[in-house]
Amino acid sequence: MRVSDALDNFTRFPVIAAALATIALAVAILAGPSFSDARKVDGNCANAQLQPEDLTVDEAQDAVLCLLNKRRAAAGMGPLDHNNKLLAAANQHNSYMLKHACFAHQCSGEASMTTRIKSKGYLSGAMSWQIGENIAWGEEGLATPAAIVDAWMNSPGHRANILNPSYDEIGISAGGGRPGEARHSNAATYTTDFGRTSG
Repeated sequence: MRVSDALDNFTRFPVIAAALATIALAVAILAGPSFSDARKVDGNCANAQLQPEDLTVDEAQDAVLCLLNKRRAAAGMGPLDHNNKLLAAANQHNSYMLKHACFAHQCSGEASMTTRIKSKGYLSGAMSWQIGENIAWGEEGLATPAAIVDAWMNSPGHRANILNPSYDEIGISAGGGRPGEARHSNAATYTTDFGRTSG
């Protein structure tokens, strides 16, 4: 299945028009590689340069995870591990934005990020926790996994989530279309939900 056909699977894609929300005990803003160094840092992340019409949902998600972990490694941090509960929360929000022509961390009529993540069981039993979210959408070359991650890395708030050493898990949702135009053939919307829990 192509990313551009993935609305029914609750996935989406990011772009330069990005926003950020962080709910955390602390958020660290760390220096990461500059935009000009991105190509050297990213190495060989498969499918990172493909546009939405050429990507499957799994390829888009894998490319974003690879790119984020390369950026973290370059900053001396450990990788983010995929978490199915965070993925479910990210998918839910991504789908909501596409269906309701909204680009925000909480759309009208939607639960808050914390409530969404709790409803998927991610915070169950946790004594302490930290969560954050990056969203973005784009078209054509601005919707490739590499373009989305570059945009996030060049935005201080988004970079703070990516390079937060406290986070160790992530759910990445990528799907076709842009908020309000879910069937746009070569656009994509992304949501990444970051987290860490301790019991």
